[in-house]
Amino acid sequence: MRKLILHGLVWLVLVGVFFAGVGQLLQRYAPMYSEKTIQQIKGLNPASKSIIFVGTSRVQRAVITDSLVRFFPEHQVINAAMPGVGFIHVAFLIRYLNTLPGKKLFIVELSRDIKMENTATMFIINKLSIPNGYAIMAKENGLSTNPLFLWYWKLAFFFNLQLNKLDLLRNWLKQQYGYKLNSERPSFIGYKYTMVNKYKGLETLMSRGRLQSNASKQIDTSLKRMVDKLLSGENDSTRYCFYLPYISSGIDELHTTVPVFNTIDSLHAWHYTDADLASFQHKPYLMNVNHFNYRGAKVFTHWVNKQLQTCRALP
Repeated sequence: MRKLILHGLVWLVLVGVFFAGVGQLLQRYAPMYSEKTIQQIKGLNPASKSIIFVGTSRVQRAVITDSLVRFFPEHQVINAAMPGVGFIHVAFLIRYLNTLPGKKLFIVELSRDIKMENTATMFIINKLSIPNGYAIMAKENGLSTNPLFLWYWKLAFFFNLQLNKLDLLRNWLKQQYGYKLNSERPSFIGYKYTMVNKYKGLETLMSRGRLQSNASKQIDTSLKRMVDKLLSGENDSTRYCFYLPYISSGIDELHTTVPVFNTIDSLHAWHYTDADLASFQHKPYLMNVNHFNYRGAKVFTHWVNKQLQTCRALP
């Protein structure tokens, strides 16, 4: 039995050394998980004026912050969107960012409220050392806050992180040997680039008809409460502007988001004109059924820039 335990410990040490080595290699040659975004957030200070985009992976794919910086040289422009999140996770990140110094304008994608475990949220809790982050997210997701469960959650995140390292290592090795990748490196937060155009339909893109057909649906009171709570917390240092997803493949998402969005006053809501919607309606702009590729992102970033140019909430 002792021999078995000893062998197990040796294997654990070897595996730990292997993943530590992989992590060091990737940090040097292929930085992981939008470290730039993490450093931008950590760099917020009392003198900073920031424009921060929050939301789902659709925001990650569609807002090219490097293209916006030259139009707003006095501001730090941050894409802080995360994949697979619901509005509950977005609100959690916003609340944390509001504890940091500096003036901020949050540009918020109004996504549906989904309660679930989320690896990207665990990543930012870990990377930003958010106080009591695991316990807060467990409570808000209706999960147990028992210390044993929280430790399990941390352990599950750790193993997911190692698996993501393997994916990134595989892609990096392929690139070294001249293989063209059809996917890009994992990213838990921040802008994600791709030129892939896998989807040839247009029905999931936002349209005037989809906006009108969902306007009369019943208001999701839980989502509205979260939006109202954010808006009620506005002050000299914090402002909000909301917009609807430019694309939505979920059958019930617009049922939830459109009625709530229509309750937001014009100062805090960015609306699509018919010309805006028409500019998105091109098949080459789509990576897949639910995201823009780089070509689509350039068009969407142009729309964002247009909104910001006339935005009265800029810090």
